Amino acid sequence: MQAHGEQMRSERSSELQSGRKKGFVWALASIVLVSIAQLLLKYGLLQMPPGFDSATVQLLWSTALIWPVLLPIAAGIGCYGLSVLCWMAALQHLQLSVAYPLLSVSYLIVQVGAATLPVFHESLEPQRVVGIITVMIGIALIMMPDKIATRRRN
Repeated sequence: MQAHGEQMRSERSSELQSGRKKGFVWALASIVLVSIAQLLLKYGLLQMPPGFDSATVQLLWSTALIWPVLLPIAAGIGCYGLSVLCWMAALQHLQLSVAYPLLSVSYLIVQVGAATLPVFHESLEPQRVVGIITVMIGIALIMMPDKIATRRRN
């Protein structure tokens, strides 16, 4: 009987590990998609003509000039939608207290994208680098297994 109980616990632990891995994969997909969405939205807005106002919108709508603006914005909104679906899948497998801090990884992706993609002309200042490293250290601390809670369960 004891061997059967240990086998059941081992199988359950394996299922939980597998579900957790799936959750992290879905969370990563969501993070990447939301980061791409941010970059696409910003790119679309950069395509707006200077002095953007309602008269400009009417002119854009009446010509083909709207497409370079709308396509990246629509793609960004689409990425947001897909990100939400991935996030919902992630939450099925992860505790919210584990999953939510992972969203901070998008800060890193967006900052690096904005600094390295030539269309944005942004720089990665030292204080931003320190801030991003601090956030990543915080995420690592949150992701560490709680040894005290693990000992209590056993």
